[in-house]
Amino acid sequence: MLRIFINPGHDMDLDPGACANGIREVDIALAIGEKVKKTMEVIGYPCQLIQSDNLNGEAEGKPNVCATANNSGADI
Repeated sequence: MLRIFINPGHDMDLDPGACANGIREVDIALAIGEKVKKTMEVIGYPCQLIQSDNLNGEAEGKPNVCATANNSGADI
C-alpha cells in the first residue's frame, strides 16, 4: 500500500507566505493539503500531513520536515 507524506509548506507562525486583504498563503496551502490528504485517504492511501517550513530542523520547537518524512515510512 502506498503511504503518502504531505507538507503544504509555509508555517503558521514563522512564514505565512504572501498576505493581502486578510488572506494568507499559509492558510490556502493548508486547506489544499488537507483536501489532498482526505482524498487520498478515501481512496485508501494512508497520509501524514505536517505544515512547516522547518525543513532541516533549523527552527527549534518546530517539526523537522525532512526527518519526520524520512522516518514516517511514507513511499512518496
